[in-house]
Amino acid sequence: MLDVSFNITNDKQAAIMQAASLFYLNKLDIEGYTEYYNRLVVSDIDKYKLLSKQVNGYLRIQPDPKPTSTLYLCIDVNNKVYRPLEALAHEFIHVQQAVTGKLINKRKNFYWLNKMSLRYTNNAPWEKEAYGNQKKLYNCFINSRVK
Repeated sequence: MLDVSFNITNDKQAAIMQAASLFYLNKLDIEGYTEYYNRLVVSDIDKYKLLSKQVNGYLRIQPDPKPTSTLYLCIDVNNKVYRPLEALAHEFIHVQQAVTGKLINKRKNFYWLNKMSLRYTNNAPWEKEAYGNQKKLYNCFINSRVK
């Protein structure tokens, strides 16, 4: 079972981010995968570690994962322009890719479906999949809260 912990320092956002995270985890059916990772930490984004001002969140995928490895998902919960919950949905799609072995970091090279791929671009196949599905996942969460 994937152990999930939260470290959201913005109290106003903590409850909704935790609820969305647990919803996405369940909706994407990724709780039972532990071959590559057994822990997920969801936290606020560290502003000092951002590679680009346009990054709303990121998932740190450790090289050469083992069943005891940890995934670190960071989100900018204070972004007023981009919806943090939609960014969270995008990153949870990457969590699904990582825990199921679709996206693996081996010796700092990314492998998509067992083929070595580019280091990182917005056109990478894993990004296309995440961008293509994030709004649907986000809308599922929002609709589940409206009922």
